[in-house]
Amino acid sequence: MLLVVVLASCARRPPDPPPVAVWPTDRATCFAALGRERVAFTDWLDAPTVDVCAVPAPVVVQASTAAMTPILQTSCPMMLAWARFEPELQRLASRRLGSEIARIHHYGSYNCRRMSGNQRRMSLHSTGQALDISGFTTADGRYISVRDGWRGRRDEAAFLRDLGQAACRHFNVVLTPNHDRAHRDHIHVDIGPWRFCGA
Repeated sequence: MLLVVVLASCARRPPDPPPVAVWPTDRATCFAALGRERVAFTDWLDAPTVDVCAVPAPVVVQASTAAMTPILQTSCPMMLAWARFEPELQRLASRRLGSEIARIHHYGSYNCRRMSGNQRRMSLHSTGQALDISGFTTADGRYISVRDGWRGRRDEAAFLRDLGQAACRHFNVVLTPNHDRAHRDHIHVDIGPWRFCGA
C-alpha cells in the first residue's frame, strides 16, 4: 500500500513555478528602468487610466534594439519585460538567420476586450500587459512572418520555434501556432498572473 501511495505521488504533476518576475507598475520607477534599457519611448498621454481597461504606466514605443512596426502603445511593465527579452531574441536571430533583427512587426498590445477563450475574464490586452508579435525584418532585409515561417523554411522555422521556447523563460504566458488556430499568425506573450507555455 505504501508503494502505491509513493508511486501515485511521484506521478503527480509538479506545481507550476512562481511568476518569472514582478514588473514595476509605478510610473517613475518603470520609466527609469525602461530608460536604462535604451528604449525610445514617450509617455502615452491619452491612454485609459481608470476602470477595467486602465493601462499601468502607459508608454508609446518607437524602438528598442529594433524598430517597432507600427509604433507600439503598451504598458511600461510589458515593454520592460520585452526589452529585457530582446538580447536573447537577437542572439537567436544571429545564430539561426545569420543577421540580427532590425524591425519587430506586431498586431498590438492594448485592446480593451475580454479573453477570446474565456469571456468571463478580461484579456491581458485590456491593460496593455500582452503583446502579439506577427513577424520580423532582419538587418539584411529579410522578412520572417510567424504565419508563413512557423512551418516554412528550415532556418525560419527553427528561429521562430526557438524564440517561442525562449519566451517561456521570460514571460508568464506564451502562445504560438502550436497552441491553437487562433495563434496561427502570431506569438502572444504576456506578464499576467498565470503561467502557461504554449510553444
